[in-house]
Amino acid sequence: MQLLVNVDDMNQLEKLEFVDNITKLGLANLFDNEIRLILDNVVLASSRNSNIISREEDGMYATALHFRLLTQYGYEVSDGLFFGYMDANHDIFNEEKCGDLKGIVELFEASELNSGSENVLDKAKSLATETLQQVLHFGDINDNVDTKKVDHVLALSSHKRVNWFDVKWHMKLYEEDKKVNLTLLRLAKLNFNIAQASHQDDLKDISRWWKKLGLIENMDFTRDRLVESFMCSLGLASGSHSKSFRKWIAKVVLFILVIDDVYDLYGSLQELQCFTNAVERWDVKEIEQLPKCMQLCFYALYNTTNSMAREIQTLNGWDEISPLPYLINANDHEDIKNTRDLENFLQKVHHCVYNSSLIIRLCNDLATAQAEQERGDAPSSILCCMKEYNVSEKIARKYIEDIIENAWKQVNGVECSDPSMRAFVDIAKNAARVAHNLYQYGDGFGVQDQEIKRQIKSLLVEPSILG
Repeated sequence: MQLLVNVDDMNQLEKLEFVDNITKLGLANLFDNEIRLILDNVVLASSRNSNIISREEDGMYATALHFRLLTQYGYEVSDGLFFGYMDANHDIFNEEKCGDLKGIVELFEASELNSGSENVLDKAKSLATETLQQVLHFGDINDNVDTKKVDHVLALSSHKRVNWFDVKWHMKLYEEDKKVNLTLLRLAKLNFNIAQASHQDDLKDISRWWKKLGLIENMDFTRDRLVESFMCSLGLASGSHSKSFRKWIAKVVLFILVIDDVYDLYGSLQELQCFTNAVERWDVKEIEQLPKCMQLCFYALYNTTNSMAREIQTLNGWDEISPLPYLINANDHEDIKNTRDLENFLQKVHHCVYNSSLIIRLCNDLATAQAEQERGDAPSSILCCMKEYNVSEKIARKYIEDIIENAWKQVNGVECSDPSMRAFVDIAKNAARVAHNLYQYGDGFGVQDQEIKRQIKSLLVEPSILG
């Protein structure tokens, strides 16, 4: 598909804004090569003239957008870009140089791509957060669009949101943009509707499988969260090439929920030890003494996992079944031929997986700790922190939030020179983003609240109105 405008007629800032709009409107997969060419051109122009971005009008806005987009797409960008907005020792940002609200919002967004070594970005985030909070508190915003942007970014930055979940929000915002490209907007809406129809078909397939499995009818104590589980898989990979991957991940999430409830709500200690042994040994003989519902749960897990492994084995032409097949999107990892290749690959991405998993775990704790404590569940990280350091819940929550921030820095810092690794890291990041999305307003799995229902309807039921 060809671009809808002539980028050669654009200045550097306009090129960056065009790429940003394409990305936020969910069209990046259609113009991947074109985006790379545009950004390569921006990098080349910057190498010839380091001030080409900052000299344009809206200096901080342009500089921060330049940093965020290039970093987001895997280019190496120094935080030295921001030195011109700081004092001589690069210790403090000069607020007068930071420009208007648009620049501060973009500075905040850029600061979220901190990979842990950029002390400048820590200072940028501190300044931007304080400024934006004050602006909202005192109502110093005349434009309704700016109010929406500030409120949205403070609630959760773009970097921590699942882009596909946010596409409709960006469409509405883009419609109000004075420089809106109506053709681009219409394409985005058509693309969303086509993708939504495909996702609906995926959900129907999963629903038929889930109903045929019959597991939930024999386990009335567990959560039935089919649509939420599919939404998680959609958050990991929304593209048309990921249909099989989404189905596999939805099944994985469903089993995680069911087995979590078996451990938390149903099984005795002896029964759970027996179930654990059966899973570790992957042996159906281990479950003969278990209650019928736990036997059915293990059989369903056993058969479904083996079936997925065979599907992936066939797709990749592997000569043996991998023990953890559903972690890899077969379409993006054709170089993985056997278990040894997979083990080598997982070793490379271990650091990313660990920190992404840590974010998921701690986001869950922040949202569910109080309810779980009232139910008498195992202590959460928040309660453990309160007891270990003898601090209040407020301080403990801040401590956990800081751990999440540091984990994001570690994920941001993962090098992705290998294309197959880049695809995996993108999925790992999206897993963390899904967690932020699910637990932003409470327990998205435990309680089917209005926000989750609204999001499900927007993503899977309500098409974008073409107008």
